[in-house]
Amino acid sequence: LNPVSADIPRPWGPFTVAESETFSVALLWGAYAALLWSVPQVITTHRAARRYARLLLGLGAALAAQGVLQAATGGGRLYWMRATELTGTFASYFNRDHAANFLLMALAMGLGVLMSKRRKWPQIDGLPSEYVRELGGLGALAVAVFVGVLATGSRGALFAMPLAAMLVGFAGAGFISDARARRLRAAAFLAATALVVFFCFRVVSAAAEAGAQTDRSIAMRFFMYRDALPWLADSPVFGTGLGSFETVYPSYQDASLGGVAKHAHSDWLELALETGLFGLLAGFSSALLLGVVSVR
Repeated sequence: LNPVSADIPRPWGPFTVAESETFSVALLWGAYAALLWSVPQVITTHRAARRYARLLLGLGAALAAQGVLQAATGGGRLYWMRATELTGTFASYFNRDHAANFLLMALAMGLGVLMSKRRKWPQIDGLPSEYVRELGGLGALAVAVFVGVLATGSRGALFAMPLAAMLVGFAGAGFISDARARRLRAAAFLAATALVVFFCFRVVSAAAEAGAQTDRSIAMRFFMYRDALPWLADSPVFGTGLGSFETVYPSYQDASLGGVAKHAHSDWLELALETGLFGLLAGFSSALLLGVVSVR
């Protein structure tokens, strides 16, 4: 799109102030779209889907084992070989929440495989030994991944697990044939979801009331969100171009916020800043369409 200098007035049409970065992001988004298109072409059977889910579960268990071992030995090294200042104490991730994100996905996939393998067998025959061994192996891997999530110490992951469980339960209530039972089950899961959200906010507010200092990373995000308002006002329709955050943000950055910010720590805000309200609407519509398809 039309490349312009970041110092001149913003034109009322699609443009970018960081041509190279916009090209790279467009290439990345194109590859992501190709991945989303190709996966359903490859995973066409339940058997193939289970193999893929088992692979993710195995990777999650391996990461959990490595993370726990590295945490026990003090961390601080990438794969125990290269010392880096920013490496955390869990596995080779700079951010424990990033490790927890992957582990949560692996755990969810593993539990899905575990539940999909459940069968009803005649009481007189007993359970086949192969079936018991398979379920036991899947269960052991899932437990290992769960231990890894706990070992990360990620508060977000610990809150995400019960919240996800409640939302899955709410969606699953739609499969109940009896209308009254379906409504009661859905209402119960919604109430439980509200309780989890209330508990999350209560923990944060209780810490603030006790005089605890605001987490540095949270305070930094608040600064960035406030700085973004005049940026959005300057380029409200089409933004400043995909990938332009690092180039443009210094022009709006608060002087008290030191360091270099490479992204907005909010996908929706960054999308609005880089592609304007037009891109934000397109992104929201895509997410809404994906949600509708998933529910169907």
